[in-house]
Amino acid sequence: MARLKCKDGDLALVIYDTPGSQQNIGKVVQVLGPATMVIRTQMIGWRIKPLFPAPWGVTQLNGSIGVEVVDWNSGVFHEDEWLMPIRPLSPDETWQEIQSEIDKYLVDVGAVAPLAIWSSRLGCRV
Repeated sequence: MARLKCKDGDLALVIYDTPGSQQNIGKVVQVLGPATMVIRTQMIGWRIKPLFPAPWGVTQLNGSIGVEVVDWNSGVFHEDEWLMPIRPLSPDETWQEIQSEIDKYLVDVGAVAPLAIWSSRLGCRV
């Protein structure tokens, strides 16, 4: 099985959907495993439930588009490849992001010189 982007229980952003169901793009869903083959696309997917109840474009096996409010009992699946998981950063990643923002701010306000200037003065590459 190919490496999956999502995992059971993830929140994910819908980044693509079948033609006629593009209204689903940009919505946040929760995914529920196990991952399984989606018959109409032959791609691995997850059972999904939108985070907020709203009309959802559902592509039927015959290709027709229906609209329904989807919950776990609806049995609607969405392709893993068309989802972008939303996960909190690890503590190390969080601190790296904060440090990066601080460093950028200090350069922007002129409190420090960009690293490239310092490294060229010291004769080293960064």
